[in-house]
Order: sequence, then C-alpha cells, then structure tokens
Amino acid sequence: MVAVDLSKLSLADANKYLATLHEVERLSCEESLAQFVRSAWHVLEPSTPLLWNWHLDVLCGYLQALYDGRLRSRRLVINIPPGTAKSLVVSVFYPAWIWVQPDSGASESFLNLTNAGDLATRDTMRMRSLVQSEWYQRYWRSRVSLSPDQREKTHFANTKHGFRIGQGINASVTGKRVSNLIIDDPHDAKRALGDTEVQSVCQSYDQAVSSRLKDPRHGTIILIMQRLRNNDLTGHLLDKKDQDWVHVKIPMTYTGSPGYDPLIDIGPEAAKLSDPRRKIGETLMPARFDRAWLKEARENLGEYGWAGQMQQDPVPMGGGIIKAKWWQRWPQGKELPKVQHVFCSWDTAYTEKDTASGSYSAMTAWGIFWSEEKDRHCLLLLAAWWGRVSYPDLRAKAKEEESKRKPDCHLIEAKASGQSLIQDLRRGKVGVRGYDPRPDGDKVGRAALASSSFEAGLIWAPSTAWADQVIRYTGEIPLGAPPSGDVGDTVTQAVRYLTKRWWITRPDDDDEEPTPLIPIEDDEDDEAITPTRFGVYG
Repeated sequence: MVAVDLSKLSLADANKYLATLHEVERLSCEESLAQFVRSAWHVLEPSTPLLWNWHLDVLCGYLQALYDGRLRSRRLVINIPPGTAKSLVVSVFYPAWIWVQPDSGASESFLNLTNAGDLATRDTMRMRSLVQSEWYQRYWRSRVSLSPDQREKTHFANTKHGFRIGQGINASVTGKRVSNLIIDDPHDAKRALGDTEVQSVCQSYDQAVSSRLKDPRHGTIILIMQRLRNNDLTGHLLDKKDQDWVHVKIPMTYTGSPGYDPLIDIGPEAAKLSDPRRKIGETLMPARFDRAWLKEARENLGEYGWAGQMQQDPVPMGGGIIKAKWWQRWPQGKELPKVQHVFCSWDTAYTEKDTASGSYSAMTAWGIFWSEEKDRHCLLLLAAWWGRVSYPDLRAKAKEEESKRKPDCHLIEAKASGQSLIQDLRRGKVGVRGYDPRPDGDKVGRAALASSSFEAGLIWAPSTAWADQVIRYTGEIPLGAPPSGDVGDTVTQAVRYLTKRWWITRPDDDDEEPTPLIPIEDDEDDEAITPTRFGVYG
C-alpha cells in the first residue's frame, strides 16, 4: 500500500484511511498465522524487537496446515532448540489465532501441558493478556470476549464456549476434554537424565493425556520440545508403529540433511518451508546465535546436552561415550580366533522398580584371545540377549547359556535383583562371580572408564546385525531408551572387570606380562575388586 501523509488529509479522510489499514491488517492476520505473530508480537514483547527468521515461517506454516487440514496427520511433533520463540508461537499465538478464525474458531478448546505448572500458568496468562489487549479487541471484539465466569490464572474461557487450560503434564486431567492438546517441553532438562522422570512423563501421556480429545479423529495433538534422551516423549511417540506423527526436526547447526520434508508433510505449495541451509555447520539463526555464543553453549552443555537440546539428536553423531568407530570388527567369513576363556556378563531386571522404569535383563557373552597384531589379549563379543522376563524365565535363560556355551564363569552385578540369580547358580555348582560396580561410579562413570579399552582397539565384535545392535546400544549410554542402558551395562561391566584384573591391558599400561589364566573356582566374595594379578576372575 502506498504511504500517505495523514497531515494533508481531512479528519474524515484520515479516519477512513486508518480504517482501511486496520481492515487490511485484520484480514491478513486471519489468513496467515505468520502475519498474526508479526503483528501481535509488540503486545507481549514490547521491549524485545522481533527478529524474524525462516524457522518461524516453518513453525507457523506447519501449525496453520494442521489447523486447516492440509497436514497429512492430526499429530505433530516439533523438535527445535530453546530460545527460538517456540513457546510463544505454539502455546500462545497459535491458540489466540485460532480463536479469531471465522465460523467456529472461537469455540476451540486447548489443554496446554508443560513440565512444570508455573510454566503452564505463564503461557496461559500470556494468551489471556493478548486476547484482552487493545490491539486484539480492536479487530475481533465481536468474535472473542472473555467470560466473566471463568478467569482463573490457569483456566479461562470466552463467551463462545472456547477455553484454555494450562497445567503440568503429571497433574490430573480427569474430566478435562478439549479439541486441541499442546504439549510444550514436557521434560525438565535438569532431571531428564533419570529414567524415572522420563518414564513418568511417557506414562502420563499414554494413560491419561492421550485420551483427552473430545473428538479423537479430528482433534489435534502438538508436541514441541528440545530433545533430551532417545526415550523422551518424542522418541516414545515416534516409536509407536500404528500412529502417524509428522516430525519436524530443526537443529541449531545444519548436519547435512534436512530434518523434515514439507512436500511430503503438506504438499507442493509448502516447498518454501524447506530448511534453506546447505552448508554443514550453518547456524539456525545467526542474528541471534553467533559463533561466540555457540562455542560457549557447547562448552556449558557438554557433548550430550549439545547433541540433544541443540541438535535434536540425543546421542552425538558417531556415538556417545563409547564411539561406534572404536569397536574392532571381525571380518565376515573369517574364522573366529581361538579363545582362551569364555564368560557371560549379566544385567538383571525383574523387580517392581525395574518394571516401573522399563528396564530389561540382558546378557553378553565374551571370549578372551591373544592378538598377534596388538601383541596383547583382546576381548571378542560372542553373543547377546536381552528381554523383559520374570525371574523364573531369567534363571532358565542363565541355565540355557550355561548348558549351551559352558562358560568359565558368569559375571553378575551384585545388586538386589542379581543376588537371587547368583545364589541359584551357585547352588547348581555353576561358576559365578558377583561384581560390585559402585567403585566405578554410575552408568556414565563406568562407560567413561571402559572407553579407553575401546579406543585402544582391544574390543572386538563380529560383523553381524545383532552385534551392530549391541554397538548401537552401547553408544547410546547414558541417554538411550531401554534396553540400551541394560545391554551397555553388560558390556562395560565385562570390560571393567577384566581391566581391573589386569588381563585386558592398554598400550599405555605397564610392560609386565599378564599372568596366565588360572582355572575358575566359585568365589563367594562379592565385595569390590581391587587390581590384582591373580588371573581373570581371581
């Protein structure tokens, strides 16, 4: 529209011109969520200039396609770094925009869930402030006015029967049914390393939140979050084989391949929403996140925090603490080396606590062999198993491995769920060693201590699909979904035990020759093991 000098117009003409401008803005805001966000930004962020970036077009484009039915599914997952206005766009502007849509937009209802009630309250009050603002009411007073009967901080309604509720994801949702579910950062980043918190959120979704839609066929569910673990709510939903979730992944720095495809998700008209970056390492929003900031954030978050929260890939590329490339692969078709000792490493899980956390029982079988190339003993992965089983089935599996492999020993973590298996196998005159991992620290500490043996090229695996899976699970420690931690524990337990017995030695260890292996004898001492030269199992 051509600029006009209002001082040269009569009062009537000036008012008519302004009314035309307002009408143009109203219509453009109704037609485009992106334009609505641009125009409404000053209402909620008067002191913060809006730095428009292509990712905001993507967010608005996908949300608008979801609302008007052009998105290929009514379920949408968006993974994007923090600090990108994701909560404002998805949890505040989007529902306020839906209410101004002609016909029945104002009757739409929303349940907004976050990891904490105060965050849900914040965004609910932001939306209410926007709806009550002079700017919003100037254009849509006839469509949207708030009901005087429902104006709580966490629950407000309009006079067209539309409403908005905000609460923590683990709070009760009984009796609450809506047309739209918006889940915004359901996990607390500081607590998400723990299995219990992650499982609690996923269970809340499955058992309560997922059934809160008034109309499951036409209602929408939006999850927007930064990634934290492989089994966080994003991973949990994307693993559901019979559900169709559109997934948009936008990393802080470009990785070489796009994280979404608008042509498939929406259609040819959405081609402009594609990630415009082409160079690996290009930043999402250079005007806001410069190189100095990125360097500082990467140092503060560490490798795992950066991979999940910024790159939306909870396991760093190439693996976590134990890199996939550090495993030595035995060539397919080549005869396996002659092993001097075979043992099975177990991680057991069958208690009520294990069931609640989704843990698996797992076993890896290993052989020790002399490598002429390395001029030292190495460890070869021979077999692997994992499953959610009862204790009788676990005991049967251990006896099956004993009968099939006749290992020199079974190495079992001497924790509550492992003690029963240790005692049962000993009663059957089976060689068992109870291993106390506590001196090596937690799961992360044990993986870190074992990593040097992998990096030195001492740990081998056959070139098979099942071994690929073991390598992948081990590389996902500590952020992988079960059974990664359980399978990984059997691996690090095996490596740490033999390293502490001075049988698997790295090139930077001392030059003494390792003591030859001695016959296995059942050992009743389950206390922590100190480095000795008494053979593999002591």
